[in-house]
Amino acid sequence: MKNKLLQRVETSKKMIRFWWATSVVGILMIIVGLVMMIFPTISYLVLSSIVGVVIFVSGISNLALAANSHNIMVGKVWVFASGIVEVLLGFILMFSVAVSELILPVLLGLWMLFKALNIIGVSDDMSILEMPGASWTMLMGILTLLCAFIVISQPLIFGATAVVLWSSIALIILGATLFLYSLQLKKMHHHFKDNF
Repeated sequence: MKNKLLQRVETSKKMIRFWWATSVVGILMIIVGLVMMIFPTISYLVLSSIVGVVIFVSGISNLALAANSHNIMVGKVWVFASGIVEVLLGFILMFSVAVSELILPVLLGLWMLFKALNIIGVSDDMSILEMPGASWTMLMGILTLLCAFIVISQPLIFGATAVVLWSSIALIILGATLFLYSLQLKKMHHHFKDNF
């Protein structure tokens, strides 16, 4: 049992050394969300392209993170799968205009749902390792989850302007969540460096 825990810690040490990539993606999401909020008349096409770029960059970040983890573990598989899904979603949103217009809120909402569940899972790992900030990470994951449901439901309730507004709010919350999460990863990185 202890050997398995040490193996997981060793793998986690390798994966979280790239904590800064999550920070960059979070800051990028906050900026995009603020721009969308300041200019709400932005067209749906521009919105899908911008969101596509953010999701694509997040996917590349996850693929790099998974590729630099040499040990096999469940977390690595999820990070790798997340990276592939994000790269494909980002590509679709950037280059398939017709598809993007029709399903943007659903794709964005599902992506945010996926990210929220990932963050909630990591917060559980953090609490198992008795890392400070696990409850804040959990709270931000839950807020992101709620925003994902709001974004998914918007086309059924409101028009395109509301989708843009709620998407911008959701991106700002997700960006803040990822940024705060990256700070937790940085703490974990230093914790592992000092204690293991």
